[in-house]
Amino acid sequence: MGLDNIPRVLPCKKAGTAILTISQNPAKTDRVDCDATQEADRCPYVTERRKAIVNTGVTGIMGTDCWYRGKYGNYLLEKLGLDTNTWHFYGDLDDDEGLSEDYCHELASRIREELDKMNRIKTYKDNAPKTLAEPFSGAVGWPGAYEPEEEQKKEFEEDLEYAAWWLDFVADNADGSSVWY
Repeated sequence: MGLDNIPRVLPCKKAGTAILTISQNPAKTDRVDCDATQEADRCPYVTERRKAIVNTGVTGIMGTDCWYRGKYGNYLLEKLGLDTNTWHFYGDLDDDEGLSEDYCHELASRIREELDKMNRIKTYKDNAPKTLAEPFSGAVGWPGAYEPEEEQKKEFEEDLEYAAWWLDFVADNADGSSVWY
């Protein structure tokens, strides 16, 4: 089963900057033309992502740039060692299975706490005298059971940084997130 997280309200619609494709069929609603909105520099997601200097993230198969691949986010949280019964991208809302603004901020904060811990561990291991760092080499490191290669660690960390940024972005610009399975 898949899991995509979608901004509850598209940020460009909320900001009033969306360029719409007008439907000729009265039964269908007008759709946001993401390409035209981005080309006109009217997409809040693209504008804020550029300012934040984060990677491009992982979108769902049918998603636009501002969607997030929640299934991958859950995988990252598991590898980070978080309790996935408490922290996950399935949501905290009973009405439509979404992520509230508060939960988005809380999860983003929790991810950043873990990333900070990992950075402190790396700094210690890199700067400690060899005789002090050696006993910790097996006991301290990637928090999950799986120990990835250095290149994979960097990718995981960048993807976690993006996930935290995305959660804060949708909380501030989209009234949280809805989910789509």
